[in-house]
Amino acid sequence: LRQEIERLEAKIRRRDILADEARQVEFYAARIPEQVSSVASFEQWRAHAERQNPNALVMSPADLMLREATEVDRERFPDELEIGGNRLPLEYRLEPGEADDGVTLGVPDLLLDALQADQIAWLVPGWRLEKIIAVLRELPKTRRKLLVPVPEHARQALAELTARGTHVAHGGGTVAGYRAGQDALPGFYAGLAAWVSERIGAPVVPAELAALPLPDWLRMNIRVVDEQDRVLAMGRDLAVLRRKMPGTAASARPAAEAAPVMHRQWEFGELPESRTIERNRLLLTVFPALEDCGSGVVLVEARSPPAAEEMSRRGVGRLSLLALPQQARYWQKRVSDDRELVLQSRGLDLVQPLPEAIAQRIFLDSFVPGNAPLPRGREAFNRRLEEGRARLEGAGTTLIETVGSIFREWRAVRSALEAARSPASANALADINTQLAMLLPPDFIESTPHPWLGHVPRYLMAVVRRLGRLPAGARRDEELAARVHPFGAALRELLARAPSGMPQPELMQLRWMVEEFRVSLFAQDLRTVMRVSEPRLAEQLEKAQAQARQ
Repeated sequence: LRQEIERLEAKIRRRDILADEARQVEFYAARIPEQVSSVASFEQWRAHAERQNPNALVMSPADLMLREATEVDRERFPDELEIGGNRLPLEYRLEPGEADDGVTLGVPDLLLDALQADQIAWLVPGWRLEKIIAVLRELPKTRRKLLVPVPEHARQALAELTARGTHVAHGGGTVAGYRAGQDALPGFYAGLAAWVSERIGAPVVPAELAALPLPDWLRMNIRVVDEQDRVLAMGRDLAVLRRKMPGTAASARPAAEAAPVMHRQWEFGELPESRTIERNRLLLTVFPALEDCGSGVVLVEARSPPAAEEMSRRGVGRLSLLALPQQARYWQKRVSDDRELVLQSRGLDLVQPLPEAIAQRIFLDSFVPGNAPLPRGREAFNRRLEEGRARLEGAGTTLIETVGSIFREWRAVRSALEAARSPASANALADINTQLAMLLPPDFIESTPHPWLGHVPRYLMAVVRRLGRLPAGARRDEELAARVHPFGAALRELLARAPSGMPQPELMQLRWMVEEFRVSLFAQDLRTVMRVSEPRLAEQLEKAQAQARQ
């Protein structure tokens, strides 16, 4: 009973309901005779008393509560949150400084990707006003003073934002749940940023509000659990939690399949887009996928459709390569025999030998092109093999030419880097090396998407143009680099926070827009393939940040 009352206090964030120990002592002193002064005499008395009244020593809420908690109701402080058609538990705790202070949502790992960060940010209805007050008070002074008194403006903001959507409460016994991400409420930071912008007459972006420091209890704590309810990860940053979790839900496999079977051909039946499993009385949707393990593929369960799609494309590419070993060996030998290509690649850190890397990409481009749906059965896979054979020669020749062009321009960059070495060029060289690391990661042959792989030589040519003006033009170079820097820094931060195996189209668009912006600044003669400017980059950055918060 005391724990139940402490949960009420945790919901209202005040310790003024539970009676103190003196009140509890009074309860027992009024019922236990004075002559009871030992454990033995107490047990003897209790046995007799409880035969007369089984609840002789059982407290009622009135015995432990100093007042009625009328402000605590199931609508303002629900005990469940609806995600993906399932009601997930919410736990409240009032322990400032503890990792789970505030409200904690228990999420099965398979539902982690169903959460939407900007909706989870709404917390529970009973805390929304306090959260908006806290956000407005953290605004820079020049903006905050336009929203004084803050509590009154916060009430107006909450009323206007919630008026746009419908809060859905679910009754039933002593448990209530509410929808998150399924009602009409705007995203918390997106909606509040638009409201603040309108009130102060100046633009405020959601990312600016999301970055403001808040007490931990005003951010939802998320506890990720497996099928045995073991805690896999916990924290208040959804993006960080997703990065910590693997892209597949291995824990969802039956125990008999704990050691996955390696397949070297399509012998496992259909690959459905999704299927429903039951775990701990919850109905969860998983997304079967083929994971490329080098020597074969294994069936896994991805946490989202995009992750399953990305993973399965590589898996189908691997099965295609294994199904046509003669053609695979032909392309590997063709690359190995190209001495110029092999020599030009020396010095580059590649994740696998050049012949294998190029052969793998050729098969991906031929049998799993980005615009083609995945084959999901053996017959469809065999048809894809027959169709793809005709594309091998063209895809292979094009890829080898592209990679060769990249290697040639990369060597030109290396020579230009040596020629430009000077203390005056130090900042520019550091910036260029960071750019090169992003353009040519160890798996760039396999992972750089079309059409951007074909533009990498032009980006490298732009680097050579830039280096050719150093060190004499170091000052001008720093001025131009300063225009790229905020977007490059934001891009790297978003890439570092992006969960593996989760495609983010807006982020990828930003990534290549930054490269095109560099071309427009440092090598205008090479021309860009899209219109790009600081305002356009700022707009795309906001889209990428919004996608990352989902």
